[in-house]
Amino acid sequence: EQATPAQLEPLDVRLEQAAKKAEAVAQTLVADQGRGTVREAVRRDRQATGWARTAALGACAFCKLLAVRGAVYERDTANFRAHD
Repeated sequence: EQATPAQLEPLDVRLEQAAKKAEAVAQTLVADQGRGTVREAVRRDRQATGWARTAALGACAFCKLLAVRGAVYERDTANFRAHD
């Protein structure tokens, strides 16, 4: 069986990439808790009309695009996973 390009990378490079990926996943899991809190608060508040997305500095173009739309998200259908 042929090695993939990633498998041909030196071990220290692969470990660094794995650490960065693990950190990103952990940050997403923490942020998801906050997102869930906001969604639940909007769902329970009869005066709430929706919510707006925000994008962190350095966010990808797609996340920035969603954020600039403003407070247009009104249903749980806006809740989707765009990243791992």
